[in-house]
Amino acid sequence: MGPFLPTFTCTSEDEKIQGEEPITHIDHLTYVCYPGESPEIIKWYQDCLGMQKFKTNPTEDLKEGLVIKDGVGMRLRVIDYWPCAESGVCNSNPDGMDESSLKIVIAESLPGIENTHIGAFLSGHGGPGLQHIGLSTADITSCVDDMIRKQVSFRTPPAAYYRNERKKKEIQSAGYDIHEFQRLGILIDSEADTSTEKHDNKFLLQIFTLPLFKEETFFMEVVQRQGARGFGAGNVTALARSIEEERQIMNKQTAQI
Repeated sequence: MGPFLPTFTCTSEDEKIQGEEPITHIDHLTYVCYPGESPEIIKWYQDCLGMQKFKTNPTEDLKEGLVIKDGVGMRLRVIDYWPCAESGVCNSNPDGMDESSLKIVIAESLPGIENTHIGAFLSGHGGPGLQHIGLSTADITSCVDDMIRKQVSFRTPPAAYYRNERKKKEIQSAGYDIHEFQRLGILIDSEADTSTEKHDNKFLLQIFTLPLFKEETFFMEVVQRQGARGFGAGNVTALARSIEEERQIMNKQTAQI
């Protein structure tokens, strides 16, 4: 998967499997906590490790974090780690963030909102903890294809996601084939420039594995960034809507029987 993992070493180009695109680095870690706990967690990372907040969406409030409602009920708070030991300086300007820098996402459910994947994690895990690790690749279709051949199991998005006109346009604009994305289960989230509100072909491609253990807890994510700095907020709402659309279709089919 990558030489940054324990016991993994670099291979020569001759040993590389034809068409295989490796994982290059860890993009982010996501930690789930109870509602209201994220401010203290972020303060600890800031005070003890010098980590800094940064915006991941033009509509995000740095104090409140990115609030995703629309039937999802989740808040994301994000902090970024600047590798001071390597650069020799502590960059306090989040706008200069490098795509390869490690990000930590603190996720919590909104108060009073139940039956979310955040709640499912807290229940299955027995409390707060690391929910998933995001791994970065330069070619997600090749990487996921190879992982599937190696028996990695990914979540399958509802078919309604790929029927969504906005998502179809995003996939086509990025230069990809929608049928290949649906076959592999890859999601896309276009991102507008914070100064112009134009997308300028910035997007995030992502896919999630099934839980690695019998509990509905820890899983992995594979991402490919094309200038985007977010974490797929648009996909959260798009998936929620597509799941609801699939549920309505199933209810109609059941009623007709």
